[in-house]
Amino acid sequence: MERVRRRWAVGTAAAVLAICVVSLALSWLAAPADPTGYGARAEKIIVDACTRARGGEGGDGCRCAYQALERSLPWDRAVEVDRQLGRGERLDPEVESLVAPCWDLASPS
Repeated sequence: MERVRRRWAVGTAAAVLAICVVSLALSWLAAPADPTGYGARAEKIIVDACTRARGGEGGDGCRCAYQALERSLPWDRAVEVDRQLGRGERLDPEVESLVAPCWDLASPS
């Protein structure tokens, strides 16, 4: 059971992180509200997009993932992760480890 849960969490984390990072890049290009690229406007856009991607559920996990990235990943690195994901490359283990704990907040019962 734990193995299945872990596999689900990693797969979901990768998919949602891709959406989050794309949203981060788009929100930054549109009008960064904060010099770091992160900020209240970016958080709303990203968390909303992430929640929609999860079928309207998992907002707590999405918010947690955003906050983990904001605390730990410089904006330039977030943009590079977005590019890597866009090229179909595997999610960096460092980034995956940042957001993986968040999916416990959003995993199925």
